[in-house]
Amino acid sequence: MGLIVLDPGMLTTVQDQGRLGYQSLGFTVSGAMDRRAARIANLLVGNTEREALLECSLVGATLEFTSDCVIAITGAKFQPELNGEPIDRYRAIEVKPRDVLSCGS
Repeated sequence: MGLIVLDPGMLTTVQDQGRLGYQSLGFTVSGAMDRRAARIANLLVGNTEREALLECSLVGATLEFTSDCVIAITGAKFQPELNGEPIDRYRAIEVKPRDVLSCGS
């Protein structure tokens, strides 16, 4: 998957399910804030549930895709739009090169 970040949003980060087994060394597990939504998003697009993904907080990102891929929006109600049209959350969506995904607040 390829994409161009047109607007990163306020707090968009790359997250996974965290790092288990390192607490004795002083590292927290960390990972996605909404682990359930992250797992569901990964499963919807055919990934394993622990793969990394983009997590948006407060204000979502605006992304332009550079290749064909499948995406899923889960978690908070960010009013996602693909090319200016509202899209459903919690389902797999095929995107094409030059498609633009934007998420509100």
